[in-house]
Amino acid sequence: MPYRTNILYPAFGNFFIAALTGIIGVGGGFLFTPMLHAAFGLPMMVAVGTGNFVKVANIGSQFIVRGVADTVIYQLAVFAMLGGYCGANFGRRLGCDVGTRLAKLLVYMAYEVLGDEAAWHEPAVIPVRLTQEQMAAMTGSCQQTVSDFLREMQDEGLVRVTRREVVVLHPLRLLERAEL
Repeated sequence: MPYRTNILYPAFGNFFIAALTGIIGVGGGFLFTPMLHAAFGLPMMVAVGTGNFVKVANIGSQFIVRGVADTVIYQLAVFAMLGGYCGANFGRRLGCDVGTRLAKLLVYMAYEVLGDEAAWHEPAVIPVRLTQEQMAAMTGSCQQTVSDFLREMQDEGLVRVTRREVVVLHPLRLLERAEL
């Protein structure tokens, strides 16, 4: 993983944020994500992703604590969770353009061949064959737009596209383009 930080400081910070959540019932994400970005220098997209993952763990622990205390309306909680999931996906799609979504897709598809740190500095053949139509469906776009962005990425030297394969020429640069 290209982003690293000392894990103890965010752990201590999250302990206090979780305690605040437990005491007054506010969500801690509005504190934790900016802390990761401002205090530890993580890119905002990485801070948001990490913060969301941590929120799931915090919510799970609060669910257990409050569920045991019989202070949970389960039906309301499940529907609110589904609404949050749908809203997060909608917001994620609005939060970046098709080129960024396509770059993310290519990084995800190449990820299994980028197992060690040295592999991130070498070209990687994407092991999954997808048509441009399939990529368009996966990025909420159309085939022509995907074709245009693949051509743009090829002109930038990020990828090489042939009829049979897509090769990520510079995985780290594509990762930056994907804002991951």
